[in-house]
Amino acid sequence: MTALLDTACGYAACTTLNYLALTPTIDLRIDYMRPAEPGKAIYAEGEVYRTASNVIFTRGIAYQEDKSKPVAHAVANFAVMGSETFEDFRQYITEAYQQLGLSL
Repeated sequence: MTALLDTACGYAACTTLNYLALTPTIDLRIDYMRPAEPGKAIYAEGEVYRTASNVIFTRGIAYQEDKSKPVAHAVANFAVMGSETFEDFRQYITEAYQQLGLSL
């Protein structure tokens, strides 16, 4: 559950950037609301509610069949790193896409 919500919120945080990069987790809090039912899929959503110069603030929810009955809530903060930090990463991803005949 922790990894699922961290990932959902982290991807939401990445959408606020104007460049391809990663946003490392600074802080993550999970509130477990009820046990998940075995054998049923768990869905997660993350959203950004504030962006500052160095931190992106998110919240998320994990649920099964009914979004109004969450399994867990999350609040997470992510670091904004300079675009130059991930230059090698961006180059690698761009080249991989080109080899597949795709574009970003």
